[in-house]
Amino acid sequence: AEGPGRKKFLMKIVMLIAAVVLIVIGAVWALQGLGVIGGSAMSGNSMWAIIGPILVVVGLGVGLVALRRGAKRS
Repeated sequence: AEGPGRKKFLMKIVMLIAAVVLIVIGAVWALQGLGVIGGSAMSGNSMWAIIGPILVVVGLGVGLVALRRGAKRS
């Protein structure tokens, strides 16, 4: 029995997982861009030092939307 509540809950979980993935990837890209993590073509490339934090902010935004989703109506 797939109820609307279950569907919302699953969507929230998917969004939270996506948020965590975006934040982790963004952090790794930023650290590579800053040269903290070596061994990659991205290491020391300042473009990734800019893109990484942007991705972290996007991930935080997705996470906040997921956490607030349905909070007022529950």
